Amino acid sequence: MNEIIEINNHDITVKEYKGMRVITFKDIDAVHERVDGTADRNFRENKGKFIKNEDYFCLTKSQNNEIRGLEIPNRGITVITEQGYLMLVKSLTDDLAWEIQRKIVKFYFNAKKNAFDLSQLSPELQMFNQIFQVVAQQQLEQKRQTEKITKLEDTIKQIEAKVTTHNEDYYTIAGYASLRGLNVDISKANMLGRKASKLSRKYEYEIGNAKDVRFGTVNTYHVDILKEIFKK
Repeated sequence: MNEIIEINNHDITVKEYKGMRVITFKDIDAVHERVDGTADRNFRENKGKFIKNEDYFCLTKSQNNEIRGLEIPNRGITVITEQGYLMLVKSLTDDLAWEIQRKIVKFYFNAKKNAFDLSQLSPELQMFNQIFQVVAQQQLEQKRQTEKITKLEDTIKQIEAKVTTHNEDYYTIAGYASLRGLNVDISKANMLGRKASKLSRKYEYEIGNAKDVRFGTVNTYHVDILKEIFKK
């Protein structure tokens, strides 16, 4: 199983070539939140300043077995060493870029340097370490998947809540309940709707309306009104 390191909410698969960690242009664009192709373009524009086999390696498909953590495409690929990475990102000087540079150097490139030689352990401890690494990776992957599912569920709730809205401050009773993760049956929704209508008229809030697949048209209420009636 490939080792994965998370930096700036992006997963980087650890890649090693000739005993050193390397990184791809795609990885750099992702963690620095740049448009795809940015790192590659910057490299090509300044290629004369980089030293081949020191700052970068050009790998062909035939070298696929020589690198860990990467499937080399048929066209080949360029991978960047730590020194090459630091040269490549010199032009990125915003606060986020500095923070990302520090994390990549510390947690990606230097992580291998700071590790002790596992080959010095007894065979039994080496076996336990391998088991631990597998279990740890599985748990981290489960954690990442759970977080992705949670984010997806939150996004779905937002979409469901907005489907019946006529602007960003208005929701239907059902939409607002979904956003809050509450189950509201038709009877309770009708009761809350009457309260929301009464409160809207009292405080002179507009009552909107939206299309609904079940009822044709339903009322929408300002979020301030909805917060108040759902508190009670």
